[in-house]
Amino acid sequence: MKVCLFAEGNRSFNGLTCPITPATGKLARLCGVPLVTYKFEGGYLTTPRWADTFRRGAMRGYAVNVYSPESLREMILLQNINASISQDL
Repeated sequence: MKVCLFAEGNRSFNGLTCPITPATGKLARLCGVPLVTYKFEGGYLTTPRWADTFRRGAMRGYAVNVYSPESLREMILLQNINASISQDL
């Protein structure tokens, strides 16, 4: 089974990454499965929140990092997991 979770939970108005809620790190650690961080680039001007239509432009995505369940358990503070996710995104 595969699950996709958008950690930001929303598109931004200015193209910057939104804050990630503390529950995201807790969920990632409690699931006991590997965490793959995946970064999208080019989406802000392709599908801006403030526009009514799609725009031309290239959007791409790629896997940034893979965290094993063991490495997530070793991160004692949930802030460490959230900081790692934020850094990857």
